[in-house]
Formats: sequence, structure tokens, C-alpha cells
Amino acid sequence: MTNEGESDADLAVRARQGDERAFTSLMRRHKDAVYQVARRNLADSDEALDVVQEVFVAAWRNIKKFDPERPMAAWLFRIAVNACRDRHRRRAVRAFFFRATPLDEPGARNVADVNERTEDRVMARDELRRLAHEIERLPQGAREAFVLNVIEGLSQGEAADALGVTVKAVETRVARARRLLAERLDIDE
Repeated sequence: MTNEGESDADLAVRARQGDERAFTSLMRRHKDAVYQVARRNLADSDEALDVVQEVFVAAWRNIKKFDPERPMAAWLFRIAVNACRDRHRRRAVRAFFFRATPLDEPGARNVADVNERTEDRVMARDELRRLAHEIERLPQGAREAFVLNVIEGLSQGEAADALGVTVKAVETRVARARRLLAERLDIDE
């Protein structure tokens, strides 16, 4: 039986030994936070739910690689961020091919023109929707650091650990995200 008072490290050690109940306790503990990270990176609740499933499947498969001396949340967030990156890449490829004109067709656009993101110019009416949209538009590194540090409340060290970068990189990326959001939303920093 799983004791909910056990630390993440203790549960991870038990999960590494094949204890599915211990892993289920870890999953229950962290699923909401993982969902929020995915939701804020993808701005799509259905995709975020899919990412949560991917994260915990990957975590179970790789639990032996988890270092119990490190925070479980940071490890799970790193998996989530990587899954979100994969989805963004797949979206970009699908969008490219969806909008692409055959090169031999008269009036075919230059490949550089295909990368225009007209949907980024559309402004949401409600401020929260607009903010979510602008967060999604942030450059990947700035968005990930901003979501983990500012929105999810991880320390810069924890965010750095989750992203596999230095604390200074997180600090710089968060500052860049804040500056870009302030410019795009026309607010004072």
C-alpha cells in the first residue's frame, strides 16, 4: 500500500523496482502540474491531455534513469517540454505542407513566404485569450522558461534543471519573454 506521506524520491525508488502503485502515486501527485505546463505551451487542452499521457508513459519506461536526488517535478516537466517541442515541430511541418503551392505551378510563392504566420496577427477579444496566444507565439526557449518560472512558479534553478540549461539562460529567456509580451500587449514592464 502506498503511503501518501512518502517523498517523491522514495516513491521513485519503489517504482524503479516495479511497484506500479508507487508510480501511480507519483502520477497523481504531478499530473495537474504536468497538464498546466503542456496546456500553456500548446494552448490546446486536448493536445495537453495527450502530452500528459505521453509524459507518464515515457516516465514509466524511463523511471530507472530518474535520479532520486533531483526533483521529480523538474524531470517530468523536462519530458513534457520535450513532448510539446515535438508537437510544435509536427504542427509546423503540417502547416508548411498544407499551405505549400506546388513549385511548378504558375504564381508559386517563394518558400520563405510560406512561413508567414497570418494566424499570429489575429487578436483575441478577451485579455486572457490574447495573453495565452501571445505566450504561445514566444520563441520556444523564452516560452518554456516563462511558463515554468513565471506561470508554474518554479525557481529559476528548477526551471533550468527541467530545461537542461543554466540558471542564467532561464533568467535571460524570462526577461526576453517579459519584454516581448510587454511589447506585443502594449503594456509597461
